[in-house]
Amino acid sequence: MKRDWIEGIADGRQDVFLSFYGRISAPFLKFVYFRAGGDMELAEEVFQEALTRMVRGRESLRRLQDDELLFPWLCGVARRILADRFRERSGRKTVSLESLDGVIQEALVRAESRLVTEEEAEHPEMRRLIGMVMSLLHPTHAEALRAKYCEGLPVEEIARRLGETVKTIEGRLYRAREAFRTVFQQVRQELEAAGGI
Repeated sequence: MKRDWIEGIADGRQDVFLSFYGRISAPFLKFVYFRAGGDMELAEEVFQEALTRMVRGRESLRRLQDDELLFPWLCGVARRILADRFRERSGRKTVSLESLDGVIQEALVRAESRLVTEEEAEHPEMRRLIGMVMSLLHPTHAEALRAKYCEGLPVEEIARRLGETVKTIEGRLYRAREAFRTVFQQVRQELEAAGGI
């Protein structure tokens, strides 16, 4: 059982906080961004508030048994903050399957078997969802998909650009499409289960 981060942050040690922050900042921002429905302004606001609550919540922190529980605890804080924000924004609906029009719903339903069509991708809400999915992919997968589907480059050109063989790029595109479909389906399930939170 390790409690170095818990005790250090609870004692107000800046070096310990910065060490923890360096480890979790990128995955934590992704976690919040995804649940904020791709609203980066809201995600950054919740990100900062959750970290502030963590630093100020010394007694709550000390109840944790292990450093491994600190990140999940912080994610729980962020979920509660997001729930409050969405309630406050009663005039602004969160993204959910019920609020999406037929084009998007059809794309989400068929996402397991193919990428979205050009017509679907032009829809503002679909672009937002695709942006969310792309931000969650491995950078090499996102790069390959952008080159192929956004820039329309042939595999040979992508291979030349990246200094790889055609076979390597074909394999990467296959894995990238599979990753995209998997993550897109996760987005769909998340929206169905939690209405965007």
